[in-house]
Amino acid sequence: YNAQMPMAQQPQPVYAPQPGYAPQPAYAQQPQQGYPQAPQAPQGY
Repeated sequence: YNAQMPMAQQPQPVYAPQPGYAPQPAYAQQPQQGYPQAPQAPQGY
């Protein structure tokens, strides 16, 4: 009972901030880098 309680409570708070914080900055950098590359190709042509 003591091993299951701390184990289940630890992954919940640690997993919530990790996955939520990683997709936010990774998603903002992916679309930003892909957007400037597309307009740069047609503009140089």
